[in-house]
Order: sequence, then C-alpha cells, then structure tokens
Amino acid sequence: FDFSSKEDVCNLCNVFKINVQTYVLKGNDKNGECLYGLGDYYEGDIKTKTTLNLKLSVEKNGYTHSEFISDVDKLTHTAVCPKCHVKCWDTRRAENRHKFDDHVAVCNGNVVEGMVLKLKESVPYCPHLQKNQLYAYMWCKGLSQYYKPLTDYITFDFETVEEYIYEKERKSSLVMAKIHPHTVAANIDDNTQMYFDVRNGKDFIHKFIKELFRHAHKLSENNHHR
Repeated sequence: FDFSSKEDVCNLCNVFKINVQTYVLKGNDKNGECLYGLGDYYEGDIKTKTTLNLKLSVEKNGYTHSEFISDVDKLTHTAVCPKCHVKCWDTRRAENRHKFDDHVAVCNGNVVEGMVLKLKESVPYCPHLQKNQLYAYMWCKGLSQYYKPLTDYITFDFETVEEYIYEKERKSSLVMAKIHPHTVAANIDDNTQMYFDVRNGKDFIHKFIKELFRHAHKLSENNHHR
C-alpha cells in the first residue's frame, strides 16, 4: 500500500473505520540503537477511537514497507499518559517509569486544568465583605441597600484589685491572689455615661446590670428601626 498518498490512506480509514498513526526512523542514539518517532496521523471522516499504529520504512527500491506495531512504548521508548495524552516520559530511565505510574494514578484527563496558570495578581482588600458573611451574601444578591450597620452601642470597663492570699487548693496548685471588682463604667450611644463603684454598695454590679438592661432595650429598638 502506498502511504505517500494522503487521500488513499483516508479512504482506508473510512473503509475499515480506523485511524492510522505512522512512526518513522528519526536517527540513532549514542549506542547505535534506532530511534523512532511520530510520523503522520490520518483520520477518516468517520469518528472512531480505534487507531492503527504502523512503522514505515523505505526500501532501497523506493517502496515503503509498513509493519504493525503492537507496543508503541517499546518502539519509541516513550510512555504517553493514556488519560490526558500529553505527559510523556523516556522509559529507558528506570526513575521515569515510577513518575509515569504516579502521574497516571492521579491524572483525570483534564489537560486544560494542568496548563492554565493563574496570574500573580494581588487579592483585593475588602474586609467589609471578607469578614462579614451576612453583608457579603446581601451584596451578591443585590440587597446591600437593605443592610444597615448598627449605630448604637454599649461599651463598658471593669476595674479590679488583687488580694494576695497564697493558698494551696491542691498539692500541685497554689492560689496567689484573688481579684475583686471595685468600679465599672459604661458609655451608651456616646450620650449617656454610667459609673458604679463599691461606694454604691457591695451589690453595685447588680445595680449596674439592671441599669444596663434598661438602656439595652432602648438601643435594641433604635437599631431595629434603622
């Protein structure tokens, strides 16, 4: 069969419903061993996954001799990934065979995934989105105009004093001091301040909490209507 005519080979592909991949002699290595590589690839009009691999050699009389290849890897000394058909290794080196096996084990056949490189661009700094899931959700849904931050807050601060006692509670634990609160101050909506200390009685913390909740209900209503 004359493989010099591309039309004849394509007709052959259509008749037998196959594709033809040829391999030709590329040269010799340092040890004098023949090196074969990819030649031409013929694909018929009929789509098929069956490929016929042929080794072509030109005789002295000018005729082309073709031989069927049962193992392409042994002929070309190259192992090609059967999943992605892109990655390949020289099988004459023992370590490459292990690399080939490791790649085939994890390859999913997606060539684009491995070839796409992410651009080295800095990530935009937007903490109001990254650190607030509620606002990020409303922003993505186009509802950010309904999200309004809280404007009324209560801040407070306790001051304490230490009483050194040095008591043993267990064999391996020693209590060096106890902490006693003596003052507490609070700021409400930048307009109201509260201050309680031990001069208001030993229950000054209870009085503070009671007054705190009275203002908290008012602030909650204000934030709810904003």
